[in-house]
Amino acid sequence: MVSFRVVLIKASILRTRPAGVGFIDGRSDVQLTRVKVAALWSRAWYRRSDGKQLRLNFHRQWRDELQVIVKELASSQAEV
Repeated sequence: MVSFRVVLIKASILRTRPAGVGFIDGRSDVQLTRVKVAALWSRAWYRRSDGKQLRLNFHRQWRDELQVIVKELASSQAEV
C-alpha cells in the first residue's frame, strides 16, 4: 500500500529559496478548510492530525496550485 504525505516547506519573506521543511503529515490525517479565493491573496486553514490549525496564504500567482491542493485533499478525505 502506498502512503501519501503532505509536506509543508517553510518560506522566507526575504529570499526566494525555501527555508527548510516545516513538517510532514499523512495525507489522510489532514484537512483543508475555510478556503477563500481572493484577488491578490487567497487563504486556507490547514488542520493537522493533532488538531492544530495553521493559516496558509497563497499569492495569486499560486492560485492554480491552490485549486489542485484543495481538490487532492478533498479526494483523500472522501477515500477514508
